[in-house]
Amino acid sequence: MTALLALILTPSVQFRLRLEPGDSHHYSVHRDYTIPSESETTNYTEDVVFLVDKGPKADRQKVTVSTRLLSLALDGQVLDQQGSKEVSVMTQERTALNQVLAEQAHPNDPSLYWRQERPLQVRFLADAIQLGDSWTYSTGADAEHGMPPADWKWKLDSLGGGLAKILVDFHESQDPRPITATGTIVIDTTTGWVDSLDVTILNTVVPGDEEAAVASLHVTWKKT
Repeated sequence: MTALLALILTPSVQFRLRLEPGDSHHYSVHRDYTIPSESETTNYTEDVVFLVDKGPKADRQKVTVSTRLLSLALDGQVLDQQGSKEVSVMTQERTALNQVLAEQAHPNDPSLYWRQERPLQVRFLADAIQLGDSWTYSTGADAEHGMPPADWKWKLDSLGGGLAKILVDFHESQDPRPITATGTIVIDTTTGWVDSLDVTILNTVVPGDEEAAVASLHVTWKKT
């Protein structure tokens, strides 16, 4: 009886991504790269907007992702960003369980960007999740897009005030330089969209680095 009562009283949430055409979600994004071997840093500050459009099928919706670079700093020195008013626009499709489909490739080094973005994803379960529960997802190699096999583990760490804090543990395999990542992703339980995130990605590289030196990447999002 005590165990049953505890189960009933344990907070739970059923995640669903609200995909209402016309809805938009704005984020302040920071991507901070560090190359430990050379003590070099590269810091991007971006404005990112997700705009929900009508999807091609009933079970998914088209989402347009617009990214504007606000500032770029190398070793603390901010570079001139006169062209920062230019906006990079890409599209994807999403389901109510937050599966990302038909994602348009980034124009520069798409494989690298995909590998750095997928640790930031949370796939929802069809059923409700209780506080303290963990769930996983695995995917095989995607040779077409240059991505090795990967495994995700998420844990519902806290729940309250309309927000759910999720711990993420991500790692690739079968690659000479497998990416790993850990951090937190906070989900708005009403909309299913990210409220904020703070994730550190290891064993990656800085975009455009011809030497491909090993770098860490600290990513933060904050809804604005």
